[in-house]
Amino acid sequence: MGTITTMRLSDNDAQKDKFATHVDVLAKIRAYAIGVQQTSIASYKNPPPTWFDTLSGNLNSAKGHASVWNTTLEPGITATIPQSVIELGNRFKVGTNAMLAILASCGNQPSPDQVKQISGDLGWIVKHVEEQRASIASLQLQFQTFQNSAAADFNSLTTGNDSIQQAILDDNKRIIQLQGDIAVQNAEIAKDNAAITASGIAGGVGLFVGVGVMGLGAAAAGPLAPIAIGIGAFIMVGSIVEMATVIAIYAKKLADAQSKLAQDNADLANEQKEVAALTIMNNSITNLVGLNKDMAQSLTDVANWFSAISAKIVTVKRDIDEAGDDMKKSDWDSFVMDIQTSQLDWADFVNFATQMQKVVTTIQNQVIDVRQKEAVAA
Repeated sequence: MGTITTMRLSDNDAQKDKFATHVDVLAKIRAYAIGVQQTSIASYKNPPPTWFDTLSGNLNSAKGHASVWNTTLEPGITATIPQSVIELGNRFKVGTNAMLAILASCGNQPSPDQVKQISGDLGWIVKHVEEQRASIASLQLQFQTFQNSAAADFNSLTTGNDSIQQAILDDNKRIIQLQGDIAVQNAEIAKDNAAITASGIAGGVGLFVGVGVMGLGAAAAGPLAPIAIGIGAFIMVGSIVEMATVIAIYAKKLADAQSKLAQDNADLANEQKEVAALTIMNNSITNLVGLNKDMAQSLTDVANWFSAISAKIVTVKRDIDEAGDDMKKSDWDSFVMDIQTSQLDWADFVNFATQMQKVVTTIQNQVIDVRQKEAVAA
């Protein structure tokens, strides 16, 4: 167009891609923020591990920060983006329709007063663009606080002697110990069962009952290499009374071993649950920190887009203010065509933003539960 700068949107496809990325990041942050909130650790050991109190406190702090996303930030962001695009598109249509009506009424040869009205309509559109920019700037400040808090949570949860990694390391050591102890108890049970049976048939004959078992879940070499466990019992009975006594002794040993085995299995299950919870926590906070960088960039991209639109319309307004009275009918004809084409651009973009808003609404209505089934049942 000649005298007046075009109002057409530029790089529509690229901008749509950025908005789509925004929604994708939004959904992922939501999932991981909920993941942090739903993660819980509870020590079944008394006293609890040295890292437990500090790590629990740091996790509670992280949960509080994550709740800010779900209660404040996400609703604020989704109410602004992509809704701001939809609202601005509607305002653009109202404002430009008013301009087209003025130009149609005068055959595209506006009077000075009508030129001022057109300039005023452009100013009205700019006003709404700036309002959206201010809303996005406010969101950026709020998000920066959230991002800083999440980064601090990441540091407190993943570094030092009270970190998630240290807790997982300690739990895994305990798991290996329990697996070895379970192997011992299984061997004891097998030996005691064999001893009870042998006592019933020994009849005064010396009988050695031996049981061999290999440690469970052990590494193939090194300090955690398999440990062969050999447990035996030498049985000598000379009478029915002695036989009953021996059987009673080994029955008690069997009961004790079975009780210890049950406790070891329960402890092992608790340790494995704790490792699973800690792993979920670590994944959630790690991914959250990474995605926060993407969201910060996304908000910057959106803010820059609104700035570019504002600058474009301000330039159009300045062109009209400076040359409006000297413009020819052909210039106004071109301006009308530019408005009509720009309206089509905005209609397409508003339709895209509307579909995107439906996706955002669907995401918000989804219930995400990352807790372990046992924790939910409890």
